[in-house]
Amino acid sequence: MLPDAAKFVAVCVAACALAFADQDERRQNLPNQRQAILQALDLINNRISSIERDPQFQVEAFRNALPPIRGYARWLSSAAEIWHPQTAEEGQNLRVSLQRIQAALASIDAVTPRTLNLIRAIEDDLEIKTNFCRELGLSTNAVVIASTKQDGLKEVKGLEVWYIEKFLAADAEATPHRFSSFSSPATEQVAPGRYLFWANSPPGRRTGEKLEQCLCLPRTTAPSPPAPTFRIDLLAP
Repeated sequence: MLPDAAKFVAVCVAACALAFADQDERRQNLPNQRQAILQALDLINNRISSIERDPQFQVEAFRNALPPIRGYARWLSSAAEIWHPQTAEEGQNLRVSLQRIQAALASIDAVTPRTLNLIRAIEDDLEIKTNFCRELGLSTNAVVIASTKQDGLKEVKGLEVWYIEKFLAADAEATPHRFSSFSSPATEQVAPGRYLFWANSPPGRRTGEKLEQCLCLPRTTAPSPPAPTFRIDLLAP
């Protein structure tokens, strides 16, 4: 028989194990972005299959982008299946961006210069997301630090900073995102991808020149990926 002290320790260990198991179960049952990400990726795959079957899309330049898109979506879906977000907000930016890709794909109804550029931009964006998430995980955002400057030299404060996915840049009805703070600098967490950023003057709604920026990991032979922080300078309007 175990001495009383050993029995007490054994009971404490068992109680702690049950408490941790219960905590893990509650965490897994919390609402999170995982299911919405999986649903968006499933819709992306379904739309690619639909496009592939449609005779009007039998254009080589268009069809060449479809297999890579399917491959990136499948990788992200496999990663999401085994992903365990720790909070309800983890992956929110990625979810929103994937839903925008799904909506953009749904809008393609013919092969035109616009839709050809769109499908290529979506392929590029998903490649960036896949490479980024492969190294840093689905929960990791890029951190963008934007400074607004007059004539590229004098820092101007109190401006809004806006951005939009590159694949939506030609869509006049697409809603851009706004940084949660004013410049300068303004800092925001953004899903990996390719974007256009610009500064905006709130009173007159004047808009500065747009800057294209890839929020992607640089090609490097370093053993560990760099911190995903991007510093950009925007021209004040």
